[in-house]
Amino acid sequence: MRIGWTFRWGAGVGLGLAVMVLISGCAGDSDTGQRSRSGVAASASPKAASATAKRPSAPARASLPRRPERPRIDLSNAVGFIGPVRERSVEWEPGLTLAEALVEAEYVGAGQPREILLNRQGQVVFINVKKLMRNLENPVLQPGDVVEIRP
Repeated sequence: MRIGWTFRWGAGVGLGLAVMVLISGCAGDSDTGQRSRSGVAASASPKAASATAKRPSAPARASLPRRPERPRIDLSNAVGFIGPVRERSVEWEPGLTLAEALVEAEYVGAGQPREILLNRQGQVVFINVKKLMRNLENPVLQPGDVVEIRP
């Protein structure tokens, strides 16, 4: 007996809430009814369509805060870095190798990098990380080179 009474009472409350939501939703949508009626009138005559069909204005967008711009780095006498390093550029000197530049830039990634790319005047060269670690492939850098490190 008790289970049946609880079920009926719960179903009655749920039904009552659903009806209240529907009623409140219909009452607040009186604007929609006018739009649909103007749509019927608009489809009846093209002149009435231009007179009655007005586009509602879009809500104003909130402006998002701008990300602070990083200062531009002059790479005319430096090597730039993209990736997990503390220093975004290293001063170039004749004979500077990639391994030396990585140490100066202070690589902070967890473990060794997955990929290293060297961008020299628009030409991208993939560096073999394993060969670099064994000092078998350690290119000499030029001013303006950009090294991208992918952890």
